[in-house]
Amino acid sequence: MSLSRFFSRRVLLGAAVITLPPAALAYRTITRLEAKYPARRPETFSTEALRSPSNPATQHTPYVDIYSTRVPIAGLRPHSAQGGPNSVEEAWARAFFESPTMRAEGQLVAFSRSPGACGEHGFHTGEKLLNGLFEVRRAPAPGTPLLVSWKMADEPVAFFTRIAAWGYPWRLMSGGRHEFPVGEVDAEGMVEVGFSAAHDYEVVQEEGDAQKTIPQWTKRLHRAYAMWLLDERAEEVRRRAKEAGPKDVQ
Repeated sequence: MSLSRFFSRRVLLGAAVITLPPAALAYRTITRLEAKYPARRPETFSTEALRSPSNPATQHTPYVDIYSTRVPIAGLRPHSAQGGPNSVEEAWARAFFESPTMRAEGQLVAFSRSPGACGEHGFHTGEKLLNGLFEVRRAPAPGTPLLVSWKMADEPVAFFTRIAAWGYPWRLMSGGRHEFPVGEVDAEGMVEVGFSAAHDYEVVQEEGDAQKTIPQWTKRLHRAYAMWLLDERAEEVRRRAKEAGPKDVQ
């Protein structure tokens, strides 16, 4: 064996040792989350506003992803930052925006140490959250979950639209929405909470009924990330319920 072939094999083996364990862990994590959080039917746990594109005249929403789980109501903080009672919908939204991962996203967007507004003072229509990453489309209220929207930068959307016209099989979404649905509190003190995502794409007439989107593996990663965020927040709510006292733990 030549020296160059020996070192080539050592490099390939080293790369495999470095990359295979994280890849295997990621695969196990994704499959575990997919088993734990089966997708909900959009019409059963979302509003029409989530499922409708931001600009129906030029866009369509080809898929909506909704995941949910049950948590103790005792783990959701019952009062707003102003000290008065708030709705379960607002409490769940605030709990979700306390996510360290989402706050880190807000810091990265603005290259700032501050994550920006995260619902500490309530949510208001038109308000920018996480340094402009999201915009409040509908504030939470009893029976009405928080709805936020986001927009992709025009340049990458235009780029992928252009190469898709040349034959590239995929396109980029223009933006989308997130909803934070909440169900009814049951007799055991449990409530179903969720996290929803909808993506808008520009309608390209030349593509006819086969409108291009992001590839399936990318969709799977988007969905796994949504499940992971929901899972982390749900576990935090359950932890808070245990701290509230044994009588509140279901």
